[in-house]
Formats: sequence, structure tokens, C-alpha cells
Amino acid sequence: MEDVDNRPTLCMALLNPYLLGEACLHDDVDAKEALNRALQKTTRTSITYALTLRDLANFVESQGPFFNISLMKDLDLLPHEWWDLIGASGCTLAPITRHILAQVCSVSSCK
Repeated sequence: MEDVDNRPTLCMALLNPYLLGEACLHDDVDAKEALNRALQKTTRTSITYALTLRDLANFVESQGPFFNISLMKDLDLLPHEWWDLIGASGCTLAPITRHILAQVCSVSSCK
């Protein structure tokens, strides 16, 4: 059996507001590295990358525009809908997150 590349899934999980409190996920070194690589690839300049990292830190720590994230998580929205309606306040992170969450992840035994 060949190894499955789960990096896109890890990125999606880290950006899912409903999984924000999952310490085992947010402490996963592979997941963090995968997300960091994805953010580097999707930002055009070092300034945008730095702003995106700031937005990500605010999201993870429930600070800045994400200060009341625990209340917002009670809404019955899909993760990409959450980012469209609520997470959009993360100016640089939101469009990247919507792009990552829009990716199709599947595991197939067919080549």
C-alpha cells in the first residue's frame, strides 16, 4: 500500500473553526509544517505572508477579530461558510482559508 499525502487534509483541519480546541491537532508538527508551506505558496509577498501568520495566530489564540470565536462556533455553518461570514475579518487569512477549504480531498485506490 502506498503512503497517502494527508497534508491538504491537515491544513483543512487546522483552519476548521470547529476543531480549534483540539490540542492533539494543533500540536501536530506535521500539520503545522503543512499549513506553513501552504501559506507560503499562496501568499505573494513576504509582507502578505507575515500578515497572514498574524491572522492565523489571532485565529488560533481567539484574539483580535476572532476574540469571540467560541460564540461564533455555535452557529450551524459549514467551515467554508463560517470563513465567508465570520472569518472574513481575518483580512489576509480568510481568502487563503476559503481556497484551502475548497480543495477536494479524497483517498482513492485507483490511479
